[in-house]
Amino acid sequence: MESVVNFRLAPALTDALTAPSGLHRDGHDVIASRNAFARLSFEEQTAIDGVSGEALARFAGTAWNRAGISACTTLEAAGYSFTPASPTTATPP
Repeated sequence: MESVVNFRLAPALTDALTAPSGLHRDGHDVIASRNAFARLSFEEQTAIDGVSGEALARFAGTAWNRAGISACTTLEAAGYSFTPASPTTATPP
């Protein structure tokens, strides 16, 4: 739902299809040259390790969940109707 709000599509739409586990998932990476990473101090490497991997995934997941909840609240206030996905609504014609 956050995409509808963030892409400013809300005024053009009135209905939303919801899915219990969401409709999309993303993958993101933190990539560094092995040589460049080796040139960092131990403290710098530790700092990067502390905010990447699982820590980054948890932080980003929490942020996206909050954005989704906020978007649903915005769309509900705008009078959107929400239809839960089912095998019938999720199967292409």
